[in-house]
Amino acid sequence: MSNKAENEVPDSDRLPRKDEIIIAALIAHKTTKEAAASCGISETTLWRKLQKPDFQEKYRAAQRGVLDASLATLQGATALAVNTLVKNLDSANAAAATQAAKIILEFNMKSVEYFEAQQRIKALEEKMKLRGAGK
Repeated sequence: MSNKAENEVPDSDRLPRKDEIIIAALIAHKTTKEAAASCGISETTLWRKLQKPDFQEKYRAAQRGVLDASLATLQGATALAVNTLVKNLDSANAAAATQAAKIILEFNMKSVEYFEAQQRIKALEEKMKLRGAGK
């Protein structure tokens, strides 16, 4: 069996090509007015499309795909950003060094708060599970 058949999306999961174009336009443009114009449809037609659950689902999936790609790009740039901040700690420019130090300290404090909150949430979830199991 070929890999092509395994990777194909079933026809029932596909939107019509025109809907795919509309979703791409919604993602590419800032407003629905601009998106509709780029597709050659009215805003009313676009609004009607946006009311359909199957269209909404595919639109949200496309938005998640764009967000995932953006986050991956940001994650890839994180090491470079941190290295830049660390280099700026030794900057001859006192303002740049101070700003870098401030950013690093703020980020570290937020990270500690985040991880502590995650631990508290996990502990609460465990307590809720135990209470539910005790009934």
